[in-house]
Amino acid sequence: VNQRRVYVQHGILHAKIPWYFSFDKLHIDAEAVSTTMEEHALRDTYGFPEEAIIKSGAPRLDHIEYGSVRQSKKILFVPSWRSYLVGGTARCREGSDEMLISSSFYKGLMAFIDLISQSGILAEQGYSLEVKLHPNFKCYEHLFKFDSPSIALAPDNIDEQDYPIVITDFSSYVYDFIYAGSNIVYFLPDHVEFDAGMNHYAELEVPLDRAYGPYCETPEQLLAEVEKLVLGTADTSVYRQRTESLFLHTDGKNCDRLYQALKSMADDLHAHA
Repeated sequence: VNQRRVYVQHGILHAKIPWYFSFDKLHIDAEAVSTTMEEHALRDTYGFPEEAIIKSGAPRLDHIEYGSVRQSKKILFVPSWRSYLVGGTARCREGSDEMLISSSFYKGLMAFIDLISQSGILAEQGYSLEVKLHPNFKCYEHLFKFDSPSIALAPDNIDEQDYPIVITDFSSYVYDFIYAGSNIVYFLPDHVEFDAGMNHYAELEVPLDRAYGPYCETPEQLLAEVEKLVLGTADTSVYRQRTESLFLHTDGKNCDRLYQALKSMADDLHAHA
């Protein structure tokens, strides 16, 4: 059959997984990318020929206005899921409360919640903190209960432009917030498990200690970085510089570009049928 297969990503590829994602493994003809980081990775690490890289940008970014984050007093804590802490299938995840509670991930997250609650900085500065669990961790929602009225679970659907401070880990969701202009802080309490490859991969295309915000491994480090952002004493200039040329497009027309690229591919197939 005379056809072309195109991978239209759900987001931005930043996990380093050449054994899985190389051009000779995927059996696709082209892939859409949003950033210079992905463009270089596909070409230099994954062996994609130049003509197989569609530089359109991800459609999901069209729903966010570039650099439009609101100066609210809301902090979002949005960790990724851990494949080693949940079972079942993508359709129905099954958790083990004992396994999660005993994990470095949960202990680190909850230790930070306790620290920031005890510090009083949220109430003093009028801030709120929302914790948004990955859908694969929905089975664990009952284990995330908070005593402070300033801390709560985030709703399922949020506006990414509402959070000027975002805490995350190795989640690619972070690029939505970078696009919006949020200040990013990385927190990886289970860095030992991550480095061991327990979550499918152990490397990122941009290492966390050279990424788009300060990198923390302990709750105490994280609290210190969040306090600086809340009080307005953080120097974020180096991280802003790293994002200046990150996105290929910031005009909100990624859907149009992707459509035109696919139409051109289809027209070429029809012409040579």
